Amino acid sequence: MIARKKKTCSDCGEERYMWSKGRCQPCAKKTYSKLGPAKNTPKKIDIDTAFYQEIWDEREHYCVECVAKLGRVDAAFLGRDWIRANFAHILGKGAHPRFRLVKENIVLLCYSHHSQLDFGKKKELKIWAFIEERSLEIMKRYISN
Repeated sequence: MIARKKKTCSDCGEERYMWSKGRCQPCAKKTYSKLGPAKNTPKKIDIDTAFYQEIWDEREHYCVECVAKLGRVDAAFLGRDWIRANFAHILGKGAHPRFRLVKENIVLLCYSHHSQLDFGKKKELKIWAFIEERSLEIMKRYISN
């Protein structure tokens, strides 16, 4: 085993064993304890909620893959008849944040097919050809502008 040497902490300046990124354990713990949601998270949630409600009002309430009826009774306690899991982004929010609020980028899916689209065998979906076509269409339309 390699013997550890004490070094000077980049935060407190004391000579201790290093824990993370050139900092001793007490300094590293202080930094990590500050982690939490981003400051603009509640604002994004409000914007997303209004956006999803608008789509829900415009479209029929069924999964485009299996034609299951969407809108759950247990979503009523939220004050609406839909849940966020019903709204799948064709171009993901993480990889393509600029398309987050583009209506053409949203398909209504049941929970299991939304999970399959995001994390599973997406190419086995019946609507996969439509999704590929739509993603290219969105990219062309909004990137060329």
